[in-house]
Amino acid sequence: MEDEPQLCHQEYPPSKYLLPFVRRILHSYGPEGASTTIAVPPTGAHYITHVYNAPMRMSFSDVCWSRCPELFVGGQLKNEMPVAETAQNSELLGIEFQPTGFYRLFKRVCSTFTDCITDFLEIAPDGGELLETLPAQVEVTNKINTLECFLSRFVEDAVETPRVDHAVALIEQSDGCIRMEDLAKRCHWTPKQMYRQFVRTVGVGPKPFAKIVQINRVVTHMLTQNSEGLQEAALRCGYYDQAHFIHDFQRLIGTNPLAFLHHPDPFLKNYLGRAASLSG
Repeated sequence: MEDEPQLCHQEYPPSKYLLPFVRRILHSYGPEGASTTIAVPPTGAHYITHVYNAPMRMSFSDVCWSRCPELFVGGQLKNEMPVAETAQNSELLGIEFQPTGFYRLFKRVCSTFTDCITDFLEIAPDGGELLETLPAQVEVTNKINTLECFLSRFVEDAVETPRVDHAVALIEQSDGCIRMEDLAKRCHWTPKQMYRQFVRTVGVGPKPFAKIVQINRVVTHMLTQNSEGLQEAALRCGYYDQAHFIHDFQRLIGTNPLAFLHHPDPFLKNYLGRAASLSG
């Protein structure tokens, strides 16, 4: 039986002036003449994605985009694992934001975008010029420069989110294993205040965000510690109950951890393991 066609990926660092807001830029493309199907897991980030050369279909549990907008925002994933289907020769260029980066630039309540995609023109009406300019750029680096130039317009008026950023840093430093009561106390919030701030600026509450960080850390250990077994990787990241770990892994990653360990999906390796290592 032939293997399913897989997306290939190339990663680019953002310009220095965008580092407080953007984590990385990803160029994804399939084998020539082949279509691909991908279950998209949560990464703890918002994305602006440019689809070009051929359309892409995106299916959620309650809605299906038969043709995604050429430029769209993908929010945090909490209750969804959408399925993306790329047509032959589709290419994707994705801006992956820092946890609060999208909010800081666009000042939009991030929970509005959770578990869905949104046409970028609904957020930035002047983004129409991007849709006119991007197709004319043949080289990926030129497309990146065009997107970054557009984002640079929002940097000067970006809002600050120091307390949420501090909370995010504490979650990441703990590999997602910090107690929510302790996190709220260290950030001088009540739990309700902290939840409201996370939903507004990150898109999900601190608890589901911490779970995404925790499972991403497990993926990183599974991919980088060749001598470390599955149970050891889970224990290292705070999972002391194997059944709980397997349940979370299946729910968030969409596959059994043992199957992933022996046959890691290239898409998951890029979007999960590497995202986790970058945020650590």
